[in-house]
Amino acid sequence: MEGSPDGGNGTRSRAITELSYEEYQRFCLEYGGGADSLEMWLQLWRVLNERRDNGWHFETNSGNPFWAFGLAGEAHLTVVAQRDWLTVFTYLGDDVEPLTSIADIESWLPLAELANAGFSPTYKENRAFLESRGVDKAMLRDHDEQLRRQSRALDLKTES
Repeated sequence: MEGSPDGGNGTRSRAITELSYEEYQRFCLEYGGGADSLEMWLQLWRVLNERRDNGWHFETNSGNPFWAFGLAGEAHLTVVAQRDWLTVFTYLGDDVEPLTSIADIESWLPLAELANAGFSPTYKENRAFLESRGVDKAMLRDHDEQLRRQSRALDLKTES
């Protein structure tokens, strides 16, 4: 992994894809709270990295790492590891919830993913606008593929 964790401008959020476990570990050690928080980050990797098809991805914002759930760059849910707890933010309910263990996350995940699956109404509005302006069709096909993977992973009927 090269470059600054925020994409170079200090404020932009960006997904970090194809990160090896070793790179993730080094990144979280440096930017995720140091050695005190590392074990929680590593446990999150174990749980969320295998759920990428569900819609989970690892991101940074101003160098601060977090896991996000959403398609096409959206983050309906975010999870941040701290020393002895995890902070979960749900955008739909504008709600912050502290969880104290990975077991709490594992039991929370299935319902949270189902409740936040698919594209947001804002994305759907923006997509219609983008399509009317002739935006890059490959990007939209990628978004559609993300939705198909998520639908298969969560056993949902695909949106149209």
